[in-house]
Amino acid sequence: MVFKQSFSSRPSTGSIAPITALLLALLVGISFAQTTPSSKGTSKKQQPKEKGKTSNTAPSSTTAPSTTAPNTTAPNTTAPNTTPPPASAQPAPTQLTPAQSASPQATPQTPVSTGSGKPILTTTPTFQAATRLPTSATARPKSLVTFKEEDIALETTTGTLRGTYCIPANASTTASVPFIVLVNTNTVVNRDGFSHNNQDSSMHLKYLAHALAKQGIASLRYDTRGIAKSFLALKGGESSLSFEKTITDIAGWATQARKDKRFSTITILGAGLPMDYGREAALASVIAANRVNADGYVGFAPDSRRYTTMIRQKVYMTFTKPTSTYIDSLAQLVEAGKRFELDKKTSGTAYNLFRPTILSYVLELNAYEPLTEFAKLQVPGLIVHGTGDYSIPAEAVFPCADTNPLLQGVSLRNMSFTLKDNNIDSALMPLQKHKSPVLNDVVQLLTEYVFSVNMKQ
Repeated sequence: MVFKQSFSSRPSTGSIAPITALLLALLVGISFAQTTPSSKGTSKKQQPKEKGKTSNTAPSSTTAPSTTAPNTTAPNTTAPNTTPPPASAQPAPTQLTPAQSASPQATPQTPVSTGSGKPILTTTPTFQAATRLPTSATARPKSLVTFKEEDIALETTTGTLRGTYCIPANASTTASVPFIVLVNTNTVVNRDGFSHNNQDSSMHLKYLAHALAKQGIASLRYDTRGIAKSFLALKGGESSLSFEKTITDIAGWATQARKDKRFSTITILGAGLPMDYGREAALASVIAANRVNADGYVGFAPDSRRYTTMIRQKVYMTFTKPTSTYIDSLAQLVEAGKRFELDKKTSGTAYNLFRPTILSYVLELNAYEPLTEFAKLQVPGLIVHGTGDYSIPAEAVFPCADTNPLLQGVSLRNMSFTLKDNNIDSALMPLQKHKSPVLNDVVQLLTEYVFSVNMKQ
């Protein structure tokens, strides 16, 4: 795979990034992560009432983190500024020389420092067309094609997952079109990116699937366990959430698609939302891609930090002692793999982060070191972040690309976490956000990449 476009250096990290959705959740004392599933295709956020002060009750564990639980009321200081920073001037682009291998990493004529020495592309690159494909594979359409949608199901040990295939009209029964799994691990929105209880429903996954189908790319989007038509696959409610099952589900969908004779290459795309624990869709997707030998991989805004590392950084930015040190002590228990139980009435904000019903999920998630998993990937892939995504800073995303020479970082101008133009999206009222389309640069980038993916198997 060869990049033929220009790049520039990564944005400066001299200033602290705006406070993310998680940070705001910590401030107001509500859950920022998983929610109680609802059979109506959405879920209601848990909003435990804070008392402002905590008692001396410590969580039960083999190692008590503290004998005195701190006051979890946010410090009496000026609230963090969540206004997006002004766009900085982009450095002049440098022309790339053609790469000689299948790796997406391009070599500049003049090296540009990005902290690790690896360039981050700031314009949509052009890729070398795939050369290892079935003889029956169709060429990339020269004009937009029509498409159809099909219901699809995946049987699991705990129930049936439901999804939608979006199939281009030029697909046949002879490995003709590339296929991409659109992964969303959130339990607030359904397969399309819609939620009855979330005013920011964007429908971005449906819009993306349709846009890719017009370019000749088939896709799957599906309801995760406990949401919409996959509601019954989550038995036991929130306490049954499992990061391991999330990975298994992605791998299952990809394996099932591999058996469909209409599809040539299989790419897995992880696109998480700020309401997730640690933007784990991209992490779960790369782990699954490694397990099933996927042909391609794309991660939108993955977090390079372990869950507890990310929590620690945000907590110390938000709270003063002793609240910050109290939550830090709980993070240490998680890192040690120890279980504990917090009392909802006495543990304050810490309850939202480590409440009993999500502790198992957090322990499973934190067991993975993101950089280690991204380093394992054996196919060329992309790590994508948008300058309009203020929920996670670029410097927390692109180390995922730095860890593997097969991964290329791409920064898309104005792209929000819903893959849309943030300038347009932010101007819309909450209940109107579903009307804005997916950013054209996203569609162009994915189309160029997917048609460059070679068959691995």
